[in-house]
Amino acid sequence: MKSDLNVSVARFRYDAFGLSLLSEMEFSGLLPGLDTNEGDTVFIERGVVPRQLRTPFEISGPIQATPDECLLNYPGSCHIHVIGRERLVVETETGADPALLKTHILGAGLSIIGLRRGRLPLHTSAVAFGNQAIAFAGPSGGGKSTLAGYLVESGFELIADDLCLLGFETPDTISIAPGIAELRLRDDAIQALGWIPEARLAYQTNAAKSIFEAQRGKAHWFTLRSIYLLERASPQVPAGIYRLEGIYAIRRLMTNLRVWSLLLGLSNPAKNLERLGRLVRQVPIYVFVRHWSLDHYAEETDRLIEHFQTNVPTPPYPNAFAI
Repeated sequence: MKSDLNVSVARFRYDAFGLSLLSEMEFSGLLPGLDTNEGDTVFIERGVVPRQLRTPFEISGPIQATPDECLLNYPGSCHIHVIGRERLVVETETGADPALLKTHILGAGLSIIGLRRGRLPLHTSAVAFGNQAIAFAGPSGGGKSTLAGYLVESGFELIADDLCLLGFETPDTISIAPGIAELRLRDDAIQALGWIPEARLAYQTNAAKSIFEAQRGKAHWFTLRSIYLLERASPQVPAGIYRLEGIYAIRRLMTNLRVWSLLLGLSNPAKNLERLGRLVRQVPIYVFVRHWSLDHYAEETDRLIEHFQTNVPTPPYPNAFAI
């Protein structure tokens, strides 16, 4: 479905997650885009959004879906109408937090677009060293952004925080393109990193997090080297890095997919499951079991860097049957 968005109104072009965006709305943290073939463009426009789709086949929390449309309702923030694989219509509410708006539009909205374009939207942060990327997934509040901050301080480049769209365009590699170059950090993490609170770009009130912009290079794809699933240390599983394989890895990855409840409905179910299987076969999946205290972040970051840089044997995850 082709957008009727007036190109002269949409003044902002971006490259994000390997997608070309043409937008009426301005977003920080994205790489500037170039003029491109409109057939490959995602259009973001302001407009009136319906509150209900006709005969949706799936309703999950704020999401309604049909084969061609999705409706995302976030009361107090915005309503997003995802049309096909190329158009986002956004209706914002008065007084909406700009940081939260961006999370909904570029997070959930582009996750659905990416899924419809054959990519897997993973709830991860990612950094790169050279052309090699590592991603780490975990629940909200699980320390993804803080770990990314420590790795950036150690010389890694931030690819994205909170969302990555995994690309399967080439048979031998799985890739990640740059997303939003911003980190959302709580006050204790800012203090532990030694960053200056006044240097923040914005503040997200609902999460009580400051937003910091990170520098990075040009837009290009990175080869995904490995994925680390973040987990709290326990008597059953002590701190360390463990390998997770097969169906156990697939199950854990599914819980870290954005809009995962619509994974089988938004596009070809067999293809989505095939991509998950290919991801587990081609990219090592590890469980990074950590102490949750910030006192351990520096040493645990060093442990992760050493694991990334070497090929030391990694023991299997000891609690796989409990997943």
